[in-house]
Amino acid sequence: MNLYIVYWDTLGFECIENLSDWDKREMWATLGGKPAPRLPVHYLIMRAKANPQRRPEIWTVWSELDREALVAYSKECPQELADAVRRLGEQVYVTAKEKELIK
Repeated sequence: MNLYIVYWDTLGFECIENLSDWDKREMWATLGGKPAPRLPVHYLIMRAKANPQRRPEIWTVWSELDREALVAYSKECPQELADAVRRLGEQVYVTAKEKELIK
């Protein structure tokens, strides 16, 4: 099982990153005395806040699938993948839906 961070908005999926790999990279960098790579979460939240009109969502989800399979699903059936992530994942950041004044 791997932990992924997933970012999408009304235009589709923008980011699917394996956070389990980031942990491994950070550990090896620290052991090697090199600067550790930074997680993309802060940048994703900044991007989401800068584009609220696109209603971005950021979630984490555990999956047995590899990153390439998830990326393929995001292209082939994006709505089904988003629904599955919402059902199985944990919310990191979701843009609040504005109240509709005129329907």
